Amino acid sequence: MNTVYEQLLYTTLRIECKNSEGKVTSIGTGFLLSRPVGENQYKLYLISNKHVLIGTPNITISFTCKENGEPKHGHKQELNLQGVDQIVKGHPNPNVDIAAMDCTGAFYCRRR
Repeated sequence: MNTVYEQLLYTTLRIECKNSEGKVTSIGTGFLLSRPVGENQYKLYLISNKHVLIGTPNITISFTCKENGEPKHGHKQELNLQGVDQIVKGHPNPNVDIAAMDCTGAFYCRRR
């Protein structure tokens, strides 16, 4: 992946918001952010918009799969997360449409 366009295309996550019955209520995008918290320890956050994450109980995140370090078009991996409405934090300013969710335990994140 040589261009910024390619890098963004394959690092953006699709987020399907679902109600308690599992019905998709909206779709948005986001990305993962890794922050160091100690030597070889990291916290992993899902960053998206408040209007995507706030108030939704469940989400399904879709990732583009890679093979030999390159995106594998048409192949995706999905991860279902429940209880999102209990752990997502929105920016305190009502005019700033950004939210973060600590999802460290939901993903295996290996730094290289």
